[in-house]
Amino acid sequence: MARKGRLGTGNRTSGWYGGFYPPSVPKKAKGGVTLTSRHGEIGSTWWSKRWIEVLESFGWASRLQRGRRYARQGQVTELKVTGKGATAKVQGSRPEPYKVTISLDPITPAEWARLGEALRKDLGLVAQLLAGQVPEGIEPAFSKAGLVFLPKSAKDIRTECSCPDTANPCKHIAAVHYLLAERFDQDPFLIFVLKGKSREDIMDALSSYAPSPVQEIAQGTPGAPEVVDHKKADLLDYWKAGPRLSAAECTPHPPTVDLAIMRRLGDPMFCPQSQWLVMKRTLAKAYSTVSEKALAASRGEGPTPTAEEKIPVEIVPGPPVEPRTAKRMN
Repeated sequence: MARKGRLGTGNRTSGWYGGFYPPSVPKKAKGGVTLTSRHGEIGSTWWSKRWIEVLESFGWASRLQRGRRYARQGQVTELKVTGKGATAKVQGSRPEPYKVTISLDPITPAEWARLGEALRKDLGLVAQLLAGQVPEGIEPAFSKAGLVFLPKSAKDIRTECSCPDTANPCKHIAAVHYLLAERFDQDPFLIFVLKGKSREDIMDALSSYAPSPVQEIAQGTPGAPEVVDHKKADLLDYWKAGPRLSAAECTPHPPTVDLAIMRRLGDPMFCPQSQWLVMKRTLAKAYSTVSEKALAASRGEGPTPTAEEKIPVEIVPGPPVEPRTAKRMN
């Protein structure tokens, strides 16, 4: 039976091997979810690495290590993340997979409003979030709103597992923690989802925080376009370039965030994950090639690319898949 609200006491039930359960060999899982990282540390972004660091700071380092092997062997057969938390099935030594749940405290409407006020004061932070990146400045923004971006103590994480091991985290929970870290690499907004806010909620809120061009003009933003009274404008001069346009200079720079549009849109709901991974690599190569050629052209290096120019992209066919019904994130 699952034990609700486990605390990290590290105690085990007595009766076997001086208070410890005997070593067990997990049954091999079929079609399990495996870690991308086969060796070394897990997580490639600061927020996924921070997730692991936070868990280890609770004194769980040795317990987490037991679950890393499970995660790399593909013992987790199912993992879902919703606003109510993460649910997973982990194949252990018994025929029936163990059920694991991990949840965080949800953000209340009042807390969400406070966070919005803090984000409005840092539009650069908003821009990076809209581009699909989670800047390190997000943690101070949460602190100003009286919130925590990632758990501060073991009490901030609630876990359940149907296995007989009373230690927290058991190896099944630990395996899910590692898989969550890699999921955060792929979609950092899953951290918000665990707190009860969907990607749509976040994007809608962030879009409202960013000022529109009309607001920038009204606020007298430096460099904002002039508002012209069309009744007094000379129609003959309408298509003529004004002095500000002729004096304008444009110096392209490499994007601050790589593949920003792909990060912002996230994984498509209509495409199976296996097929999307192939398409994602292809699109990433195409976008990088276009950016490199545009920057080279702006510096006068080589011919200006034309619309008919073919970009060399290696198309790798994906495995045949069956269509699936798209599901919206709640």
